[in-house]
Amino acid sequence: DLLDRKPAAPGSLRAYELGALRAAGLAPRLDDCARCGGRLPGSPARLAVGLDEGGFLCGSCGPPHRPGPRCGPAAAAALRRLAAVGPEGAGPLEEDVGAEAREMLTAFIEHQLGKRLPSRKFLDEVGPMLKP
Repeated sequence: DLLDRKPAAPGSLRAYELGALRAAGLAPRLDDCARCGGRLPGSPARLAVGLDEGGFLCGSCGPPHRPGPRCGPAAAAALRRLAAVGPEGAGPLEEDVGAEAREMLTAFIEHQLGKRLPSRKFLDEVGPMLKP
């Protein structure tokens, strides 16, 4: 229905992915540490993403040398906003913020499913053609 009303954009795609994860009971923890429940560091920290833990990690749980995806403060804030507003309320994303959010969610989804989605290849090909 939403695609009938307006073209898909990276922000609405990320919001849709977050909503699908929430509906499946797999939503990432974005507001506090997924391991210890503690506060996440504020700007300008890049947050480690704990794929096994299910979301962002604080500095103690996600030390700088920890392998895996990281998310900057702007992308982390965008993901929180998109999770709250859903696809219909999603606005545009700056290109670098959108790319970082996409990378984080792709890694998270693929880890949760244990495989790469065939549709991911299509989205990777089409995504660059969409306006942020």
